[in-house]
Amino acid sequence: MRIADGPLLELADRLKSAPVPTWDSELHFFDGTAKSVMYTLLLDAVNFCFWPSPDFRVEHQGKRYGEDDGYPALAVALKRAFEEGMPLWDAQRLRDLTEAEFRHILRGEGEIALFDRRLANARDIGATLLGKYGGDCRVLLESAKGDAPALAAALASDFASYADFRTYRGERFPVLKRAQICVSDLVGAFGGKDLGALGRAWRLTCFADYKLPQLFHSYGVFVYAPALEKAVRGLEEIAEGCEEEVEIRACTIAAVERLQTMLAAGGRALSPREIDWLLWNESVVPGRLTVPHHRTITTSY
Repeated sequence: MRIADGPLLELADRLKSAPVPTWDSELHFFDGTAKSVMYTLLLDAVNFCFWPSPDFRVEHQGKRYGEDDGYPALAVALKRAFEEGMPLWDAQRLRDLTEAEFRHILRGEGEIALFDRRLANARDIGATLLGKYGGDCRVLLESAKGDAPALAAALASDFASYADFRTYRGERFPVLKRAQICVSDLVGAFGGKDLGALGRAWRLTCFADYKLPQLFHSYGVFVYAPALEKAVRGLEEIAEGCEEEVEIRACTIAAVERLQTMLAAGGRALSPREIDWLLWNESVVPGRLTVPHHRTITTSY
């Protein structure tokens, strides 16, 4: 596959005046305390791969979530649990979370995909906090000394649920979609202050998942080899860690870095995380996506 600079320039022009999205307080729990940190750690630990079960829906305060994507349903289900007083902010309770409790948390219409993997990741957050950080998420934050990349690295190295590495032709490299988005979410939720005061967030890359490649493919930025094009359009499963899947993720990061350079040349300085948010918003505009997303069963995104 390759990145086509012509369509990428056109996309940069489209984005040059688009407002960067603000934090969505409707979907997410926030009370300004360590509970909000725990909510974010938990949310992004279980935020992956919704497409095998497209019928997962959650109702909250009279509104239905999950019609077009499973993430809003997941985010609001966890928010509901925090609001109801289920002590998911307690590391020991999270470590010992039962299947029945997790099913109650995610109650709604249909069942979320990869339920067992999500439960394991939720428990890992509690177990790792207890084993390495005295059960206190604030100690985790303190260990990063206010540095966003350092916190992302700590999540990836210490929490099995946040490890995200790929190997390409013998070389292993970090992608860290969920570790980085967790850090970005903390900055966004707290407005860069208090427990979310994390510097150098501009050093985070984009969050290489399935939605951004779908947008790039739809706009002609990604040009796939014929076999990959056929597989994506035919909704064929693309194996996690195969060369094609790794190339899609790596090219997503590279394309966003190129977009950053193009936007800066046009007078707009944005970080990769801000460009990611812009692209995500662009991807949910009706009619923007003209091809399916690639199908990979993974806990990485």
